[in-house]
Amino acid sequence: SVLTENGSEQVTDFHMSGEVLGAETIPTEYHTCTVTALEDSEICSLRYRELEALCDRDPKISRQFRLLLGRKIVAAHQNLLILGCTNSTQLLASFLLNLARKFEARGFSKSEFVLRMTRGELGSFLGLNFDELNLIEINQRHVRIINLEGLKAVAKESGRAKRKTLQG
Repeated sequence: SVLTENGSEQVTDFHMSGEVLGAETIPTEYHTCTVTALEDSEICSLRYRELEALCDRDPKISRQFRLLLGRKIVAAHQNLLILGCTNSTQLLASFLLNLARKFEARGFSKSEFVLRMTRGELGSFLGLNFDELNLIEINQRHVRIINLEGLKAVAKESGRAKRKTLQG
């Protein structure tokens, strides 16, 4: 999260196991974000200068680091697409589909998972309109995607609306 100009906390992302935190320090050498663990977690801390030295010595590490940065860019683009949604239903659909992809990439279910964040951390949009559409079930922090294709269709509507707006 980051602090906004008015002093409130803005959640910028939800990271999962294996993801890199703190890459914003590469150009500035200081952290601009605060990390809050939502469950027991482990981290591996490495100074950027140490990583650079490792990359200079080992081409395999250098390649892995470039791949890692590429994944960070792709993830940032996905977050921008989510934030570009035109309404709360599309926002939630895109968020859940992105989360489902992350879980699936780690070998977990893409249709049933537990959210580690609170409703407040997600914003107040969890569950809006989805009960009526029978796309998801939410029981406290447990989420079950009932209709993956329907959720994808809702998320696609966001992209269509955005293209129409840009085409004028």
